[in-house]
Amino acid sequence: MRSLREPYTRSTRGCWTLPKGAVAEVERPSEDLVVVKLSRPARVVATVPPILDPSGFVESIVFARVPGDFHPSDLIDYYREVLRSARVVSGVVLLSAVAPRELVEVELPEVGARVFMTVSAKPAACLASPNVFEPMRLGTVNVAVVVEEPLSSSAMVDLVRTIAEAKAAAFSDSLVRCESRALGTVSDAIAVVKPVDLPDDVLFSGPSTKLGRAVAKVVYEVVVSRAMSEDPEELLRRAIGLGVEEVLDLFSQVYSRAYVPGLSLEEARERAKGVLKELLKDPNVWSFLIAARELDLHGLSGTIPGLEAGEFAGDPVKLVADEVLGVALALYLAGLKGVFSTYWLERLKEVGDLSHGTLHPFEDDVVSALVGSLLTKLLDEVGRR
Repeated sequence: MRSLREPYTRSTRGCWTLPKGAVAEVERPSEDLVVVKLSRPARVVATVPPILDPSGFVESIVFARVPGDFHPSDLIDYYREVLRSARVVSGVVLLSAVAPRELVEVELPEVGARVFMTVSAKPAACLASPNVFEPMRLGTVNVAVVVEEPLSSSAMVDLVRTIAEAKAAAFSDSLVRCESRALGTVSDAIAVVKPVDLPDDVLFSGPSTKLGRAVAKVVYEVVVSRAMSEDPEELLRRAIGLGVEEVLDLFSQVYSRAYVPGLSLEEARERAKGVLKELLKDPNVWSFLIAARELDLHGLSGTIPGLEAGEFAGDPVKLVADEVLGVALALYLAGLKGVFSTYWLERLKEVGDLSHGTLHPFEDDVVSALVGSLLTKLLDEVGRR
């Protein structure tokens, strides 16, 4: 497998000679900039407009940090300003609210590629989002790949496609929350760069090619790693639509109806918080919560056979699997008493005394099980003393 080679030229035997790398150096001129300088002019296929030199090529890839509420009056002029700050004339500018020091760089010498990424999983974008045009907020997954393979223009586009698919799969598997299954963030960008002196022999670079598969695996693994490194509070919110404090708010509402004499609401809430934090260390608990989220996503998209999306949203009587899942979680957490507590919460939810009835069908049942089990475990603990 060729890698890190000299500019491609034909030898007398019809083989390609070996080259030097396409990346000359990576500079960090300031806290807000990372400049990937290329060893020679390069073609680029990107989802953002590049600033080209007079010959139509680029000499750099620039990662620049901007505020999350960044709204330039002229984006192209801003790109040029960034390039001037980086002391280069041409390049692809990738903007993000992520600090450049968090840039991930992965070399893939076996396929002649080098991957550069910044990752933030907020704000998520999905097909069901009600707002398709609003002021852009930057979080952003930026991916730039410098290839040292003789890709044709179509193969470069194919690699952009492969990267986008890997990113979307990573967002889905990381439980990034949106109105439907998340595809990425609202401002993701991808660039594929290839030195101009390489030929155009390779026609495809999809996920079934060595190059496409290697790059896709890196993109997927980096996005998942960063997205899943969030604290349990954020992961809980992704899974069930409520964070730790909101779950405890529900617990407080319930405890005020079944309080223990001598145990104040504040003390009960603090104890419940400790119990909840311990529960969130259990992969079995997460398995129940993730199952609920996945089933809700399928229901909302109309991919549960025999149940249309609109019907699912109304939590129909014929759907009982959500209650079965909630009962199973309650049994696991607190036994039969947990099930009784869960049913009590379900009745309070149905009459409007608890607010989590606005969640999706599977989520609201596992939330009832979680809160009911917290109450049961607290009462058991107090009863043993």
